[in-house]
Amino acid sequence: MTLKKRKNRPDKEHKNSIMDWPILLIVLVLVILGIMMQYSASSYDVDLIKKQGIFALIGFLAIIIMNFIPVRFWMIVAVPAYFITLALCGMCYFVGSDTKGAKRWIPIGGGFKFQPAEFLKIGVLLLTAFIICRYINDINNEEEFKLKTSVRTIREKGLRKVIKAHLGYIIPLAAMTAGAAVVAIITKDLGTAIIIFAIGYIMLLVISPRIKYLIAIIGAALAAGVGMVIAFPYRMGRIYAWLNVPVENSETLRYQIKQGLYAIGSGGLFGKGLGKSIQKNVIPEPHTDMIFSIVCEELGIIGGALIILLFILLV
Repeated sequence: MTLKKRKNRPDKEHKNSIMDWPILLIVLVLVILGIMMQYSASSYDVDLIKKQGIFALIGFLAIIIMNFIPVRFWMIVAVPAYFITLALCGMCYFVGSDTKGAKRWIPIGGGFKFQPAEFLKIGVLLLTAFIICRYINDINNEEEFKLKTSVRTIREKGLRKVIKAHLGYIIPLAAMTAGAAVVAIITKDLGTAIIIFAIGYIMLLVISPRIKYLIAIIGAALAAGVGMVIAFPYRMGRIYAWLNVPVENSETLRYQIKQGLYAIGSGGLFGKGLGKSIQKNVIPEPHTDMIFSIVCEELGIIGGALIILLFILLV
């Protein structure tokens, strides 16, 4: 049934909901570990940790507040939230701060800046959830997705009827594809673009009974991803360096990967100890892109494995 026909409205269901404490606990542990490792990897940058602490506090306050907001509110804001966050990503091209040739951040004054792509993840999530709720009957109607049925419907009722039956897939796919394309092309952040597409795709994968249909979609998405990699030589260079670290002669291409491997290897099983990393002084971006190598150097393979385990439990 659609949400409108359900006896228990989302607002009433929400009042009976409680905080998901296991998930909250895992997130809390990961945030604390993240701030702690950033402090060490950044060579004890107090200003950085203050900013991260403020963002973490705002995040946890938002969790508490949103637990009391009715679900129907998110259904109302889902569509505008998506388009506003998409527009913010587009604004990076005009007002974004340039960092190493990529415009991913928008400055807001006081030394603070934000990355619109992170908000677009929420926009895609809300819009996909809204469309799934609205078109759940069509998504679960397997008869509509049979080729013979679709052809017969086109003959009898026209193409518009078939398109309407598929809107539960078409709209989320269009939204996540547009979001991923904007992030990949304008901000040059293919990793975040993949995550944005994956958010909507996994939601459809969980709710949809048509696995073959979704396998075909992911095949097309992978082909597009390969095209995006080939279109930018520096991405191909990174992949080539990653596949050929022991034999690659270009020090520029392999430097970061090699230094990261040194950090992981030197940490051994139990690590050198918190704050005792040596490689953080030579690895580019040790407190952001390469922080996991510092985690393994200081906390060892066991520490790194425990963090991976926490993410697995979270998922």
